[in-house]
Amino acid sequence: MTKDLPRITLDELMRMLADPSVPESDIARYFIEDEARSTPLNPALRPNPQYVEGAETLDGIRAAGMLSAANDYCRWRRKTAFDRRIAGNDAGPVIVAEGDSWFQYPLILNDVIDHLSGKWAINCLSSAGALLEDMVTTPEYAGPLERYGAQILLFSAGGNDLVAGGALANHLESYDRDTASQMRPEDYLRASFQQILDNAFAQYERMCRDVAGSFPAVRIISHGYDYAIPNRGRWMGVPMEKRGITDPKLQVQIAQRMVDRFNNGLRLLAQRMPNLTYVDCRGSVSNWYDELHPRNEGYASAAGRIDKAITQALAGGTRSAGTRGGRARGGDSTAEARTPQARSLHVGIDFLNTQTYAGWNGQLFGCVNDAEKMQVIATEQGYDARALHNRDATRAAVIAAVEEDAGKLAEGDHYLLTFACHGGRITDFNQDEDDGHDEALCLFDYMIADDEIFRLLSLFRPGVRVLAVIDSCNSGTVIRANPLDPFAITTGPGISRSMPTSIADLVNSVHINEYKTFARYSMIDENAVHDPMGPISASVISLSACQDTESALEINGGGRFTRALVETWANGAYRGSHRAFLDMIAARVTGYQVPQYNTYGPKDPAFEAQNPFTVTANPRGNPVIVQLECELGKCGVPQGARTPVTPEGLPEPEPVAPPPAGKPANPTGPAEQQAFLEWAAGLNLQHFTPEEFLALGGPNAPGGACAGLNTLPPPALWPNMVPTARVLDRLRGRLARPILIVAAYRSAAYRACLGDDDPEHQRFSAVDFMVQGLSPAVAAAELRQMRDLEGVFSGGIGMFDKYVHLDTNGTNTDW
Repeated sequence: MTKDLPRITLDELMRMLADPSVPESDIARYFIEDEARSTPLNPALRPNPQYVEGAETLDGIRAAGMLSAANDYCRWRRKTAFDRRIAGNDAGPVIVAEGDSWFQYPLILNDVIDHLSGKWAINCLSSAGALLEDMVTTPEYAGPLERYGAQILLFSAGGNDLVAGGALANHLESYDRDTASQMRPEDYLRASFQQILDNAFAQYERMCRDVAGSFPAVRIISHGYDYAIPNRGRWMGVPMEKRGITDPKLQVQIAQRMVDRFNNGLRLLAQRMPNLTYVDCRGSVSNWYDELHPRNEGYASAAGRIDKAITQALAGGTRSAGTRGGRARGGDSTAEARTPQARSLHVGIDFLNTQTYAGWNGQLFGCVNDAEKMQVIATEQGYDARALHNRDATRAAVIAAVEEDAGKLAEGDHYLLTFACHGGRITDFNQDEDDGHDEALCLFDYMIADDEIFRLLSLFRPGVRVLAVIDSCNSGTVIRANPLDPFAITTGPGISRSMPTSIADLVNSVHINEYKTFARYSMIDENAVHDPMGPISASVISLSACQDTESALEINGGGRFTRALVETWANGAYRGSHRAFLDMIAARVTGYQVPQYNTYGPKDPAFEAQNPFTVTANPRGNPVIVQLECELGKCGVPQGARTPVTPEGLPEPEPVAPPPAGKPANPTGPAEQQAFLEWAAGLNLQHFTPEEFLALGGPNAPGGACAGLNTLPPPALWPNMVPTARVLDRLRGRLARPILIVAAYRSAAYRACLGDDDPEHQRFSAVDFMVQGLSPAVAAAELRQMRDLEGVFSGGIGMFDKYVHLDTNGTNTDW
């Protein structure tokens, strides 16, 4: 700021903002950042009291108006420049830009778009503080894309999600100096942090699908952010300090892991979405204005990388019109056989219309999240997916959507229908229920009874394959009720997705005439439901969150059932039948609700045996399916039967026995063993006791081939087990099955006797283990998901006939 800058009044500053002849650089000198009102990726500005008379007494309302005027001024200037450019002789391509403060930092900094606008005609819609969800749900870019025939959509979003909207401390582990030496930087990021990023990527994918459907020739170019430096900043540094993470080096390392996760997720998304180009901006910024924003030269460097991507996209052309998500619309007249169509509808309802639910809004927090997760899976598998959320998910809208889809699908096509909402009950008007009530799903304005859902399914043509996924209370046979009391709710941690009985009865009585009218269109006799020759002509599989007598729970912003489903699906790594899929989900949701598997309509063994969500004509004969079915105890299991989880067939954990006479003495004794147990208790493992990591192996037991040659691990090696123990602890939590450690530490003498050429056991960084009810192939596949796709650890995974080897030596190997 120059000392000779003239002092002006607030009114004069406002007139300068409104005058297009005043250079932006002149106006910028009168503003400074308002730290008190700034939020992540939304820098608030205020007039500088040193040069603007009256700025020191500016009230909050007028200050907000000044910031709005500054934002509007910047957008207006850019729009004016764009209009003049395309009105002239510029025949170049048109670009639309939507984004956050990396694309528009008002006045003070020259952002990415400032640096690109000299070369390209850019219609910039960006605004400091713009949120990813708002950009996607209200796509302001759609109008300009159509109006100007734009070829490129530049998109900048997710920075606010990256720092958890200013609440990063809630998603960090606390620093503990006793365990700090065993903690990697990424260990400080809680699972909830990844959930935030996953939700952001779901919004990105929704945007890509929307653009592909409406503008198939448009290329989306989006960037990741560079490595921010916390440096006691408000959005990263201070939240870390609140968790006791004060070491600047460690703060930088954690921030790098955060940025890497965002970039890696965006990169993987670009690999799946044909219309998305990802630009890696890491390493482009050497000088930061604050934690989240580069200085002008940093913005220029990032702009250079984006400029290169624009040039390459225009030179290489765009994918042809008429595609969506990489899949051609409709059939191909030159194809030898008809390609199966796949459509899906995903309903998520977090709150209800109080006018039609007797004043009850039924507030939930994870149903829309669940619906979006299911929509992501569907889209990845090639479904033409659409969703109805909250106010849009009315009874009439859901019925109309399903009826439309049923009319468009024919034999061999696939349909996926998912619900995440409250479950309720209404009067049974056709007397086919023993308890006098129909189970129902709570749509936004009215409940929809199981009879009505059954009628909708009866609209699908013969040969259509329908999969229904229902995450609500009383959903076991929501397509048909059973005589048990649907409100005998099982309790557990989390929020119940069950409408209280008192509310259900009140709603039923107040709106009895409406529900009686609805019932006239859907009175189906109960005996017809399970009859293969009944009115349902399609083959239907239902996966539901719980039994009719139980409550489906949600916790941490999502349904336990849907979360278990997504984890089991593992980004498409799952391979197995629908029934095996449900059983693996059920193993993760133990204790409070029991997910259910049901079928309706004509039996379709090929459909039941195929991988869930897969669009295929005939999956039968896939050896992987057969193998997994048998591994999970499903070979020849009749419909409706469940394989109980029991400890039968697994050996008991081996005790740490003293060596027999005549063998080398164990150099560690009871005192050292107790010392290890006390030390390992500090690891706070959720699913293992310290004793389990002292398994000395069967051959070491009396009478074994190497009896007495193994020892307890020396204290100097104990820290080596920490990362391996944590990975195994997380695995047991994911699988929800007992895990038996059969070997951990192996002394040099014991290794020599066994002929073991792997040094990791001697380093005490490896375990061999068995998972009850799962083959080594399934357990190893889950570990590879954690290592290769989620980045939980680096190390070796070995698969043997009866057990799996795991180490965390930092080098990824498989055998």
